[in-house]
Amino acid sequence: MNHRLPRRVALTLPALFALPATAQSLPPTITLVVGAAPGGTTDALAREAADTMRERLGRNVAVEN
Repeated sequence: MNHRLPRRVALTLPALFALPATAQSLPPTITLVVGAAPGGTTDALAREAADTMRERLGRNVAVEN
């Protein structure tokens, strides 16, 4: 006896048993890593970006050089 499932059924079967996806929440503090020395233009731009992220996301954003 051939007990194989049709291909279409075999491909959709795992989707029926999948758990519903849940979104992960953001961590309380986000670390923005800058690959340049502190005090330069890149650091200043990263700190401006961190301020914008802080306002929009409502989370603390730490800049780490």
